[in-house]
Amino acid sequence: MDDSYIPPPSRRSDFEIAILCALRVEFDAVEAAFDISWEEHFKYSKAPGDPNAYSTGAVCGHNVVLAFMPGIGKVNAANVASGLRSSFPALKLGLIVGVCGVSPIAWETKQEIVLGDVTISTEAVQSDFGREYSDGIQIKSTLQDSLSRPNSEIRALLQKLSSKRASKALSKDTSIFLEQILSQEGFEESQYPGAKEDKLFDPKERHKHRSDAGCAICSKCENDYDEVCDDALRMACANLRCNEEMLVKRERLRQPQDVFALKPCIHLGRIASADQTLKSAPRRDKLARDMKVIAFEMEGAGSWETLPTVIIKGACDYADSHKAKKWQNYAAVSAAACMKALLKQWTATDRQYDRQRTGPQGVAEESFSIVFDLSEVSETDHFVARQKELDVMYKTLSEGEGRRAVTLHGLGGIGKTQLAIAYAKAHRNDYSAIFWLNVKDEASILQGYSHIATQILKQHPSVGLLKNITDETKLSNVFEAVKRWLEHPKNTQWLMIFDNYDNPKISGNTDNSAIDIQQFLPKVYHGAIVVTTISSKVNVGRRMQISKLEGLRDSLQILSDASHRDDVFDDSAATELVKELDGHPLALATAGAYLNEVSTSFASYIQLYKSSWLKLQQKSPELSSYEDKKLFSTWNVSLSRIRQQNEHSAKLLQLWAYFDNQDLWLELLREGRSSGLDWLLNITEDELNFDEALRMLCNYGLAGVDRSAKFSEVEHQGYTIHSCVHSWAFHMLNKEWDPEFANLTLKCVARHLPDNNMQKPWVTQRRLMRHIGRCWRFVLEGCLDHNDTGWMLHRFGDVYADQGQFKEAEAMYQRALQGKEKAWGPEHTSTLNTVNNLGNLYADLRRLEEAERMYQRALQGKEKAWGLEHTSTLDTVNNLGSLYADLGRLEEAERMYQRALQGYKKALGRETVKTFVPALSTAENLANLVARKGRAQEADALYSYTLVGVRAVFGSSSRRCQELVKALDVLRSNTCESTP
Repeated sequence: MDDSYIPPPSRRSDFEIAILCALRVEFDAVEAAFDISWEEHFKYSKAPGDPNAYSTGAVCGHNVVLAFMPGIGKVNAANVASGLRSSFPALKLGLIVGVCGVSPIAWETKQEIVLGDVTISTEAVQSDFGREYSDGIQIKSTLQDSLSRPNSEIRALLQKLSSKRASKALSKDTSIFLEQILSQEGFEESQYPGAKEDKLFDPKERHKHRSDAGCAICSKCENDYDEVCDDALRMACANLRCNEEMLVKRERLRQPQDVFALKPCIHLGRIASADQTLKSAPRRDKLARDMKVIAFEMEGAGSWETLPTVIIKGACDYADSHKAKKWQNYAAVSAAACMKALLKQWTATDRQYDRQRTGPQGVAEESFSIVFDLSEVSETDHFVARQKELDVMYKTLSEGEGRRAVTLHGLGGIGKTQLAIAYAKAHRNDYSAIFWLNVKDEASILQGYSHIATQILKQHPSVGLLKNITDETKLSNVFEAVKRWLEHPKNTQWLMIFDNYDNPKISGNTDNSAIDIQQFLPKVYHGAIVVTTISSKVNVGRRMQISKLEGLRDSLQILSDASHRDDVFDDSAATELVKELDGHPLALATAGAYLNEVSTSFASYIQLYKSSWLKLQQKSPELSSYEDKKLFSTWNVSLSRIRQQNEHSAKLLQLWAYFDNQDLWLELLREGRSSGLDWLLNITEDELNFDEALRMLCNYGLAGVDRSAKFSEVEHQGYTIHSCVHSWAFHMLNKEWDPEFANLTLKCVARHLPDNNMQKPWVTQRRLMRHIGRCWRFVLEGCLDHNDTGWMLHRFGDVYADQGQFKEAEAMYQRALQGKEKAWGPEHTSTLNTVNNLGNLYADLRRLEEAERMYQRALQGKEKAWGLEHTSTLDTVNNLGSLYADLGRLEEAERMYQRALQGYKKALGRETVKTFVPALSTAENLANLVARKGRAQEADALYSYTLVGVRAVFGSSSRRCQELVKALDVLRSNTCESTP
């Protein structure tokens, strides 16, 4: 069975394999072993009364459900197993995966067991030791009988795994999967700790304070079962000065560490399961010798009688008092890798993955089927069914031929997005793929298409139209590739939701950032499209106006759901409040969120609301919209309460108005600490303060976690606010334009832009693009002081150029150049850097004459300011070489490359230059040129020189390294063919 893509099970009874984990490190390791996570695409329900939390996915072609235990121990395992049985009735295999203590010797086979090895249960014995230490305290009972034998199917599997061929395959696959997991982001702390950290003490060496520590208890500890103090049991061996002369030598650990590190041994045998941790070396050895057990853990006995169970545990300690946490992460990953290797040898009885999904007409869509996934959309818990609108949407989008489209237009916060989500969920089986795009601005659209590419490639890695797409590909190129995939003549059954199209490029809209949606739609006569917008002038397919909720009961239901109060339907004041808010879903949800946080009655809230309405009438007579007054009044009530509880949260909301409404995160705000604002210093001091400030806004319905951001593995999770709340914060909380907040926002965004030599710079670049767009809009509107924006606009231009948005990049560079020339002069080095980058941009756009003028100006200025051999001067020399190569002026190009390469070597020294990225780029450019001129031997030497440096800087698995290897192979292959 291979790891190829399989469609998700259509029901819970299709799952045959359950995995149970008790610790966070165990969960993380198992989830990292998933080939596909269904949790990202679809959430399965569970049986009534089942309290468990689950994650679902596929491993080696098997659909699996991962259960998160609320704690360690047999009782928790038994409860979780019971819930699993009720929700997933067809389970045939339960795997307890995690970490354990081990015996140093498998007494039956006489094999050494070292830390990081993996143990697999052939049977289990239940032993309730209590929390045992060498002094024998807290023994609860003696050894009990063995648990029932595994069923015949599991016994057959274990018998197979003990055969030479299967055992060899299991070990090999475990090592491969272990390396794959450890190479993922987030597992830097899970690497092999090293043989020197694998310390097995002689059982006679007690883990206690030394005599000079003055501990009255430990000083009396001389025999195996004498008491030691509690403090000692919590301390590390190094702090207690445990005698390392008492370490037991292990034969396996004498192997070279680099060979040993990723090759854990797998041991099959009997495993002891108890409710408490074993911390006694003498007791460990007695149990291992008498009961022939190889490992000691705490969960297996709990699930054994409920599920057909196999225990797979990685060795993290020797079940003695000398425990250390440093092996836990690696042991958890070893166990997860072994679990995956075991499942590779498990034969399923129901091959769900052989089925094809079909569309409404019964046409097979195997190669274009994408698992339903709207996880990036902020879905409300308070949506009430608009069945009439759903029926109209279905009729429009399912009837007729060609492309069908619906535009949902209505007030902000009226429920358009939630209606589109409800339709997608109700009819997900009618489409081969459903994609959601936020189309509020161009940056959001391009990032949305990038996410679609990720979805497609995750499930169909060999898709030809996207075969050249990587994380580093320019967003503009990703967009074109995905659009071609959607336009494929056989890919006809997709649905795309274009959400938040609130700034359309239509007659009368003079906003330069307005969007023309037509340029982002696939140019084909198939598929289905849903557009949501506040504009009644958008005309894509059938137009449907989404109005307020008509039924009183629906409004009461939203208020009840949001407030978590059961008396809503019987309270006349609640009915009066619903009438006051006039069926507006967002206003009802905001009022409900407030009432959920306080004990205020519905009648008292009405008084607060009416008072807020009156203040709006008096302070903002220009606010003519009846709907806006309803929303603003509810938000003002909530804001007053927030200010009472956390003034910093209110200040943050006021500043947020100048950022984009989506994805505001901790590290971005920390760039503003130099402003000296006390409240900002407080909330950015640490993660706890930041989350506390945001939690206050979330609790009152004004903010939420940003589910559209896929970048939180690099930095902190982001938050978002509804576009209506954002508009209110900008126009009402900031009555006047606040230049301090505006400039603070600009500096935060510019300072947080990563350098290209950082790890995965494009991740943070793309995350910042919405905020850059917001700042750029302020610049275009003349709202910001130009004297200090040159360096910031230069950096913004770099980001947009890197992502292929050349039109905006050129405008940013030009504005930056104007500002720098005015502030610092035309020959200032910072000005020349912008000139150089403009040259790069023109070269990318094939405006080669303009590029040459820019490069020549930059070169002359840098030679004058810095000299002929400064690295910045040489960067421009290299750029000129690339331009001349594009123009076919090969001799001039070679002279430029040679000058740059020799200059780098002289400026940096022959060792440093070997890993200096600009010099490596020049060497590669020169290699390409001399290969083009037929000088294969020189090209080979240059490619080889570059490859050594690129491998050292970026790693052997990097795309750049692989491209160099390929270039060398092609060169040598052509050379061999041309040799007589």
